Amino acid sequence: MDDPGWAVMATIFALQFAATTLARNPRWLLSMVRIKPKKCKECLGTGYNLCLMCKARGKQGGLFTGSPLEKCSLCQGRGKISCVRCAGTGIANRLFFRLKKSSR
Repeated sequence: MDDPGWAVMATIFALQFAATTLARNPRWLLSMVRIKPKKCKECLGTGYNLCLMCKARGKQGGLFTGSPLEKCSLCQGRGKISCVRCAGTGIANRLFFRLKKSSR
C-alpha cells in the first residue's frame, strides 16, 4: 500500500509558500494570471462624474433662481467630481495595478 502522506505534505507546503508570497507581494498573483484593466462602468473610464448640483456648469444661482451667481460648493466650480466607485482612476479593478501619479 502506498502512503499518500507525502502528497498531502507537498500540497500543504505549496499552499503555505503561495500564501506567504502573496501576503508579502500581492502583485505576484499578476505574474501567474494575466489580468487586464477594466474601465469603470460608472464614469466610463474618465475618473470623474458630472456634478449633479450645478448640472456640470460649475456655478449655482443666476437669473432664473433670483440668487447671485456663485461657484458650486460641491465641485468647487469645476463642473465634475471624482468618481467614488473607482476613486478617480477610471479603472474598475484598480487594486491589481500600480497607478502612476498624475498632476491633474
